[in-house]
Amino acid sequence: MLRTLKHLLRDRKGATVVEYAVLCAMLFFAIMATVQGVASETNSMWTRVNTTMQNATAA
Repeated sequence: MLRTLKHLLRDRKGATVVEYAVLCAMLFFAIMATVQGVASETNSMWTRVNTTMQNATAA
């Protein structure tokens, strides 16, 4: 039992997996923030287009 515990404490494979998981999580959140920003800007653009079209047809 003690030998198995020492082996597990010296094993570095788990640390690599955790590092990759953290990297993937950070990449995921960066992509989501970018997509959200683009979606917000696109929504604003189409709102301006709609307002301009309504003003043009009302005149």
